[in-house]
Amino acid sequence: MAHVAKREIVWNLSEMFPSTTDPSVEKAIDDLTLVTQNFAKRYQGKIKDLSAKELLESIKSFEECFAKLEQIKVFAYLSFTANMALPDTQALYHRVNKAKAKLDKMLAFYNIEVGNLVHENRRVINEQILQSYKHFLERLERDALHHLSEVEEKLIIEKDQFGINAWQELQGKWLNTRTFEVEVEGKKKVLSFSEAGGLLSNPDRTTRESAAKSIYSLLDKDGEIFASAIRNICNDWLSVGDRRKYDSPMEASLIANDIDQQTISNLLMIVGNHVDLYQRHLRLKAQILKLPKLAGHDI
Repeated sequence: MAHVAKREIVWNLSEMFPSTTDPSVEKAIDDLTLVTQNFAKRYQGKIKDLSAKELLESIKSFEECFAKLEQIKVFAYLSFTANMALPDTQALYHRVNKAKAKLDKMLAFYNIEVGNLVHENRRVINEQILQSYKHFLERLERDALHHLSEVEEKLIIEKDQFGINAWQELQGKWLNTRTFEVEVEGKKKVLSFSEAGGLLSNPDRTTRESAAKSIYSLLDKDGEIFASAIRNICNDWLSVGDRRKYDSPMEASLIANDIDQQTISNLLMIVGNHVDLYQRHLRLKAQILKLPKLAGHDI
């Protein structure tokens, strides 16, 4: 991180790529596309016949593709987040998102085939040579029953590219164009969303309160737009979950987070049974801060 004028904060991403327009970015995408094509050509339809050693080699190659894709994706995302209005960052962000969807579709077969392999032959997970990837294989085995066909998985990737991912980008751009009038330590300032949001944890209570009111009053004006988007995102999640035959809308998240429903249920029960303790904690905190009552921006 590097500090520049006006207390702005920018990311120094030059260790990843020199700039958003440098030819090395496009070359990295082209090189990764070629590597991914070769990976698919070598392994697609052949996973079930691999030895433990060959499976290990495939996992390492897959991991390498994923790491390179993540580097390009993070660079594009942070560049875009730093300044969404610049044509160069917009162009790169779109280019990388399009490339990611293409590469994800090329690799869609892998999780399906490896998941089927370990589901049908769980002994593979315990092979000594694969111990470093045991957790990865266990997760694929747990999710194997919920994989769709390769064609369906590719269609979901395309759907998300122009659906929820596009909405996320639109939401970011929308917030980036709005300004917020906040009283910062007694002085009125017009700030961007990120600047105003950063003040929600400011030590000065009046500043926190002003930032919270400014942000949420503006968001409330377009509340129905956000509510409509969230309803559709939830319905999309439920539809895909039904198609994947999950036992509940939570199961995909439980698998992704390596946890089970009973643990979550126990946690919620304990929280529910001890709400009074947390309320007492908040009352004591208000007394220490010499406030009659804590507000949302104090928590």
